[in-house]
Amino acid sequence: METSNILETHNLSKTPCRVDIIDTLLATEVALTEQQLKENLKFDYDRATIFRTLKTFSEKGIIHCVPVEGNEVYYAISKPNYKQTLSHAHFHCSTCGGVYCLNSISIAEPQLPDGFAAQGYELTINGCCRKCKE
Repeated sequence: METSNILETHNLSKTPCRVDIIDTLLATEVALTEQQLKENLKFDYDRATIFRTLKTFSEKGIIHCVPVEGNEVYYAISKPNYKQTLSHAHFHCSTCGGVYCLNSISIAEPQLPDGFAAQGYELTINGCCRKCKE
């Protein structure tokens, strides 16, 4: 999906920072931390602008956050139907730190006690990616 269409679909104005962040995330096959994202942007935006943009994108379902061990958070573009599914799997490479979305893996819905309702759940698999394994 094209950046302009993504913003238009979610009723967001086309600002340079928004375009830059979406373009950067679309251009990579791995999820990025805020710092990695900042290092790959075309322009130098202040941290507050980047944070607000990521927060807005997350709330709109344009991106999703992937928390990994050590309290690090990675960001990745969401597939168009991501908000409709409660489950999502990721792979975290313990060697290079890369985080990959595993869209082909389905996760069984956990059985929760009465009165509990899931708003979402994720599976993070830790290991060694194909690049590091070679």
